[in-house]
Amino acid sequence: MDNKMAIWNVIASYKKSKIQSEAEVRSKLIVPLFEALGYPSELRAEEYPVI
Repeated sequence: MDNKMAIWNVIASYKKSKIQSEAEVRSKLIVPLFEALGYPSELRAEEYPVI
């Protein structure tokens, strides 16, 4: 599957879901989009600590 189709699949799946929190947006939209775009997971940080 090419990147464009993978991105459309992520978006279509996201549109069907009921999102309740920021964490769900991250897990159901942002992370899958990063993966579809080939963004390396080791460069991604879920959250930064508050100092």
